[in-house]
Amino acid sequence: MILDIFVIDLNFLINFYDKLKNCRFELTYCFLNIQFKKRIFIRTIINENIGILSLTKIFFSSNWLEREIYDMFGLKFIFNNDLRRILTDYGFHGYALRKDFPLIGFLELFYDEINKIISIDFIEQTQSFRNFKLVNTWNNSN
Repeated sequence: MILDIFVIDLNFLINFYDKLKNCRFELTYCFLNIQFKKRIFIRTIINENIGILSLTKIFFSSNWLEREIYDMFGLKFIFNNDLRRILTDYGFHGYALRKDFPLIGFLELFYDEINKIISIDFIEQTQSFRNFKLVNTWNNSN
């Protein structure tokens, strides 16, 4: 049986390793063999533009896991006929768990009490993200 599918965005490692230039994500399948009580992990490194074969024909429970990965990372599974968003809005643009997605998003969705409607506004980022120097205030000397 399939237990889980893990995805790691390797975008931050691309600058350090030349072999990761064409591959952005690490995909790991976790299987459980009930008869022998063993777990099997299958890991692969894939590109964001290449689809992955779906396991829904073999393991029906992988449908939810594949939909979650599609919703959060944008990886497409070939032969999965039900790739819909399940954790974000249908009008949501982008993929929330990618390393290049901004922390606050692109749109603000709120309910306008005066007009009694749901309003959508673009978020303006007036300053770029800053790097903070963290200073250790703990003094180790006695």
